[in-house]
Amino acid sequence: MPFVALRDDEQAGRVYIGDYDDPRQALAGATLICPDCRMPMIVKQGAVVCHHFAHKAGDKKPCYWREHSESPEHLLAKRAIIEYLNNEPKPFGNCVIEVEYPIVTPGGKKRYIDVYVETEDGDRFACEAQLSRQSLAEFATRTADYRAVDIEPIWFLGGETRTNENEVWCERNCYCYGAVSIGSFSRHVDTAHFNSNGRITTRTESRI
Repeated sequence: MPFVALRDDEQAGRVYIGDYDDPRQALAGATLICPDCRMPMIVKQGAVVCHHFAHKAGDKKPCYWREHSESPEHLLAKRAIIEYLNNEPKPFGNCVIEVEYPIVTPGGKKRYIDVYVETEDGDRFACEAQLSRQSLAEFATRTADYRAVDIEPIWFLGGETRTNENEVWCERNCYCYGAVSIGSFSRHVDTAHFNSNGRITTRTESRI
């Protein structure tokens, strides 16, 4: 359930659905296609699940977004990270933020970063919401994939992934990490920042 589609008309470009209060009305008449498989997409808008794009019924073409479906909770977590990065004071200052940013690893593996950040100094980060269970070996593999293309991952742990073991691993192996909590009525992110010696320097919590 992606947040981003491509416009395949005279206003060609990436479209982030979160830029619109009423995306169905704002994008009425727009020709939207999937960034991955290039098949038509439609706006899904409701009161329960975050607004998102979806393939049209009956479309069976192989696609990254079908193979990597995201839960409603993951969408909420991803949106919480986006809002956290855009809230003042911005944790990375004036930076470029791209939702569902595509990369290809040196081994040819395709990934879409939940939220990509590039600072004015050229530092690049992959902010990833991780709510479903993931082994330490998988954390290490995905972290290595990002670093192979000069992107530093920032893991936002939540749900069953927010364990002491995973937090310790992130503290020892990552520049910084965060936590994201998703509930029926609130969501927030909590981020720990580390200095060059791996020590926590600040811890910030943002309720959204």
